[in-house]
Amino acid sequence: MITLDRGYYIVWLCAKILSTLSGKSLAILVQDYPACALYVDGSNLEQVAVVSAEFSGSAANVGAALNASFGAALWLAFNIHALGVEVYVSSEHFLLSSG
Repeated sequence: MITLDRGYYIVWLCAKILSTLSGKSLAILVQDYPACALYVDGSNLEQVAVVSAEFSGSAANVGAALNASFGAALWLAFNIHALGVEVYVSSEHFLLSSG
């Protein structure tokens, strides 16, 4: 769960972080994420940086918060649907065999 205590972090490519910045400014990217300096100077285009996953702050922070919770939400949705299918199939089998 992502909470307001700012305790979760996600590793993102610097290119992904740059795409969330409104002006796509490389100077702001390096200022906010110093690890991205190697990405900006072109020496490592696969450079990553740690993004705080929180719903307050920049678009990168909100995106990281949504990204962090997606895996758990997907697993929960899959299990709920699997349970629903089992209940439906069991009820159909019961109705067909009793009728």
